[in-house]
Amino acid sequence: MTGRAPWLAPALAAMALVAPHAAIALGGTKVETGQCSIANTGSASGNTITCNFGLTPEQLKQLTEAAVKGATEAQQEHIDRISEAFGITKSAAKNLLKIVGEDPNIPDDKLAEALTKVAGDYKRLQEQVAALNPDNLTAKALVEQAKPEIDAGHFQRAHSLHSLAIR
Repeated sequence: MTGRAPWLAPALAAMALVAPHAAIALGGTKVETGQCSIANTGSASGNTITCNFGLTPEQLKQLTEAAVKGATEAQQEHIDRISEAFGITKSAAKNLLKIVGEDPNIPDDKLAEALTKVAGDYKRLQEQVAALNPDNLTAKALVEQAKPEIDAGHFQRAHSLHSLAIR
């Protein structure tokens, strides 16, 4: 960013957070963003974004409690928003909410952060398993076993199966 104001890129990224959908990156390139994402022309590694999905901490607490009870029908609009924000299925969003809701160590004010972390783990495992296309029938069977474990939120089991598949 030679010759440019050093505060400009973070300011543009912040504007993309406040008004997601499109931002103009340095150099005039239009960058599409989604809910809970930032626009950046360089690396954004090392940064964390915690999205509240348009929910208050109390609403998110109620949503995680409903997911644990399996009673999310009345909360479908919120689940749709979370599903869209993470680019995951509604079923996966419910499972991730349940995982977060079942953890007694997560304080109410950290639910959104925990949900964001669990969703990142979920997507990362999905991508790792999808990247494997083994010719080895044993490895292929392990990958097929890992997929429903990921969907169910059993990340340790899925990771173990993935590790066996890549050996």
